[in-house]
Amino acid sequence: MSESPNKLIKFWQELKRRKVFKVIAMYAGTAFIILQLFDIIAQPLQWPAWTMTFVIVLLCIGFIITLLISWIYDITPEGIKKTESIEAVRKKKSQPVTERRRIKASDIIIAAMAIAIVILLYPKIFKRDTLEKLRSSGERISVAVMPFLNMTGDTVWNVWQDGIQEIITSSLSASEELSIRQTETIKNLVRSSGLNNYASLTPYIASRISQKLNADLFICGKIIQSGKTIRVYAQLVESKSKEVFKPFQIEGTQEDILTILDSLALNVKNFLIISKLRNEAHLGTYASTISPEAYRCYIYGLNASDEGNRERATEWYLKALEIDTNFFEAALSLPYAYSFRGLYEDAKRWCFRFYKKRDLMPERLRLTADLNYAYYFGTPYEEIEYDKQRLRLDNQSPSFHYSLAFDYIRLYQYGKAIPEYKKSLELYKNIGLKPPTS
Repeated sequence: MSESPNKLIKFWQELKRRKVFKVIAMYAGTAFIILQLFDIIAQPLQWPAWTMTFVIVLLCIGFIITLLISWIYDITPEGIKKTESIEAVRKKKSQPVTERRRIKASDIIIAAMAIAIVILLYPKIFKRDTLEKLRSSGERISVAVMPFLNMTGDTVWNVWQDGIQEIITSSLSASEELSIRQTETIKNLVRSSGLNNYASLTPYIASRISQKLNADLFICGKIIQSGKTIRVYAQLVESKSKEVFKPFQIEGTQEDILTILDSLALNVKNFLIISKLRNEAHLGTYASTISPEAYRCYIYGLNASDEGNRERATEWYLKALEIDTNFFEAALSLPYAYSFRGLYEDAKRWCFRFYKKRDLMPERLRLTADLNYAYYFGTPYEEIEYDKQRLRLDNQSPSFHYSLAFDYIRLYQYGKAIPEYKKSLELYKNIGLKPPTS
């Protein structure tokens, strides 16, 4: 039984002696740098989409070859030599020669690779969301709308390349929360980039133009025709990282083109305004409404609740639901507002009303609906289970930890409640918010 472990130990030691792990680390670092560089230069050079896949396949094949070579050969000061047997190495070790450790070329290479990897990873790890960055500054989100690409194959639609740009720009300009760059300036920059037509307007060039205009985001898109159906695609993109925040798609017939474009412009505008409001209020990344007016009412309700004015909070939540009857965040907050006012029958009625719609909700809100139902019609033990499920989705939510602590308090399990309260207070402090007053 002991032979198998001994063989594994010997194999492990042999891998270390032949410096296989060192070679793997160097190869992995080199492969990572190559992939990052290809990702950076692929768009400017307009390489086909399969290029990255081809590079990955080559690197995988190269990894196997490198692994075999590292086992058979070794790099020495005298050059590349076949790795000596373990017996030959032991004979040399019987006559030790003291020699000061010198810096090898491999050490320099590893250090240089480590620096390169840190430089490439730093913006990915520590990059701040552009919309989140604006939440505390009070600045308006600046947007540049690019001409759309006509991919229908019909030159009749060329006029809509500028037309869609103008319609979206006009719609967004009506919002006080947004700062929209002028279309004429964008067109001049497109022409000065040496483009013969809009088909050459790649995301890389659009990003460069957007950055010249100091725009946080840019919107680009295309028109596609399938039979009598017209589809308009749009993407909301962060200017520096070229990260797509949100894709949009609207379709209809040629006769409905103006209605299609109005709907697209409205969807983009609403998304941007809600994103701005959501970040300013330090709320989550999801909103179940597309109405900025409903979302404003919801935020006013949250603010009133934080101030202890539950009656005013109730009024704002009801106004939000008047605007959007399926605004689930407002609906799930309403029962608690009624409860704090002692109106338990109203709280139960609203809880049950939207519990029946739980299948229409995303998982995060569905668990909140389950939690509400357990609070009014179930037991604290059920609430604890739903709170734990919510924490598995997001363990950095201070309100989730606070809710779980409250559940434990109701069961007099103070030993479990205190750590959850502490974690909740720590998270509230980290994001600069105060915990609930009651």
